[in-house]
Amino acid sequence: HPGKKLNFMGNEFAHGLEWRFYESLEWHLLDQNNGNREIQTYVKALNKLYLEEKALWEDSWDTFEWIEHENYTENMLAFLRKTKDFKEYLIIVFNFSGENRKKYKIGVPENKVYSVILNSDDKKFGGSGTLKKKKYKPIDKSWNYREQHIELDIPRNTVIFLKAEKVEVTEEKILNAVIIIAVAMGIGASIPPFVKAHTGWLIKGGLALPAYIGPMLVAALLRNIADTIKKPLPMKEIDIVGSISLSVFLSMALMTMKLWELVELAIPMIIILAIQTIFVILYTYFITYNVMRLPFIATKYDAAVMVTGHCGFGMGATPTAIANMESFTSVNGFSTKAFFIVPLVGALFIDFTNAAVITFFINMFQ
Repeated sequence: HPGKKLNFMGNEFAHGLEWRFYESLEWHLLDQNNGNREIQTYVKALNKLYLEEKALWEDSWDTFEWIEHENYTENMLAFLRKTKDFKEYLIIVFNFSGENRKKYKIGVPENKVYSVILNSDDKKFGGSGTLKKKKYKPIDKSWNYREQHIELDIPRNTVIFLKAEKVEVTEEKILNAVIIIAVAMGIGASIPPFVKAHTGWLIKGGLALPAYIGPMLVAALLRNIADTIKKPLPMKEIDIVGSISLSVFLSMALMTMKLWELVELAIPMIIILAIQTIFVILYTYFITYNVMRLPFIATKYDAAVMVTGHCGFGMGATPTAIANMESFTSVNGFSTKAFFIVPLVGALFIDFTNAAVITFFINMFQ
């Protein structure tokens, strides 16, 4: 697994001879040569960074991610090391060539400022010290299969460690997030009634869409408008408000259940739930998991996370699917593909299809 430690005694200060069991290491080199001392200083800095950055030593299914691994013509390599929950990560870029690279494009996962936290070409490590720029702001153009990229200056024979600067959550940003969500919900709430009123010619009684489809469409429109005019949205704060709202929704759903009113239907419901549970288990394993884990779709771990979401959707609704995936990934590591595919399919495509299919059959049997 990338990131495992591999070093042998004496390598930390670049001794010249092979290790000999019958005599000590060549410690005298540290008194005679600047180069040996500089290598030792660099290894000390690496060890310090390793202890400070959880992303470098926490292992899981998904704590390593390639960014650039095919540019053999320029001898460039870049990857990402992250924690299980993806809350912390580092980007490591290698220039194995003998040429300096100017404005070399590296795709980054978030629209944040990235700071150089370790540079092997620093003068104190025996390097040239030519890298002057310490912070890089992303350019809103996709690269390396990521929505934005930075243009990095990297000297020859150098490795650079980059870390995203933390974005402070403020009351103003939280308020802006609440307002954006409220606008999407307010405008979007009028879409399902409008669609139902104007689709009577297509389906008897009109097409009944779930109430949250409208706000979802408006939210997608607002996001695309913001991206087009390059107006950043408070995404972290929107995510916080969304997580709180999801928790409140699930709590209210459980608190408002009147189980005593369903006593007479207990046995039929238990039978239906048992059959549904068995069907969901078989379908998610033999269909969802085995299809989603195909190499050209996703990894086995991504497929497993999608299965947890599909189980939540099959036994409840999209919010249950999201809650399932959040609970699973909080322990085992984040899955970008799963959190993109499941909400998109569960909350958009399936609901549109379900609304039409259910309305059609209700009207057919009336």
